[in-house]
Amino acid sequence: MLWRKTLSMLKLLICARSGQLTARRSLPVTARPICVYEGVKTLNIGAEISAMMAESDTFDLLDAPIVRLGGTESSIPYNPQFEKAAVPQLPAIIAAATGLVRRQI
Repeated sequence: MLWRKTLSMLKLLICARSGQLTARRSLPVTARPICVYEGVKTLNIGAEISAMMAESDTFDLLDAPIVRLGGTESSIPYNPQFEKAAVPQLPAIIAAATGLVRRQI
């Protein structure tokens, strides 16, 4: 297996046609997608993007499952400390990316 040492970060504001094409073009490059967003994991944009990746013709190019990091299943608190606990933070993102690279996920 050829190792791909590429990190591609996409900031998709909407799941429009152009965003879908951009996400599908990035799959052959990265092959290990992580979808990070502040909203809850259930019924959110991350679920739609992950489903779009899974249903695309580039699905066979994935080397690992699509990992989704979303907020807790609650409303986003106003308090800054509670907000940090409710949405994915940098350590969790780094841990998920490291797990994908080391094939622990």
